[in-house]
Amino acid sequence: MNGEYYNSAKFDPFWKKAEELDVLIVMHPEDVAGSERMEGYGLRLICGNPADSTLSLAYMSYSGVFDRFPNLKLCVLHGGGFFPYQLGRLDKGHGVRSGSRAAQASSPPSKYLKNLYFDSMVYRVDTLDYLKRVAGPEHILVGTDYPYTLGDWMTVEKIEALECSGEERQLILEGNARRLLKL
Repeated sequence: MNGEYYNSAKFDPFWKKAEELDVLIVMHPEDVAGSERMEGYGLRLICGNPADSTLSLAYMSYSGVFDRFPNLKLCVLHGGGFFPYQLGRLDKGHGVRSGSRAAQASSPPSKYLKNLYFDSMVYRVDTLDYLKRVAGPEHILVGTDYPYTLGDWMTVEKIEALECSGEERQLILEGNARRLLKL
């Protein structure tokens, strides 16, 4: 927000209130770091938005936000950026940094998947299947990016094409949203 990521303690009152209210916070990238180098080919949207979501989650994970707010529920759009697909690297980074570069969090980023939810806006069934295996079907919600040009108007068909039980499919299609939004 305004060029800052959400790991700063000044955001703690917001996270605390979200946790107290037991609400789902939806995070969408906006002020993309390095966007001045992504003007060609629309790469700010194509690469920049997922990269910004990844940076946000990495900062939050490494800084201990999810330790301070263990019941926080955060939905990261665009399938969580690159975060779910680079968990091995993020976990390794948590373990090898020391001194002033050390993560403040008690656990590697993969341990905070319990706090994270992702939309299904990843365009491919195999990518969605990977996300389902990493995050679990109870952590994925339908996403289309409507009304934007990069939207996926076939996301429901992709969810229906997943190899999973009918119960898991129903969670992704509507059950998770109903539960998290208390509908």
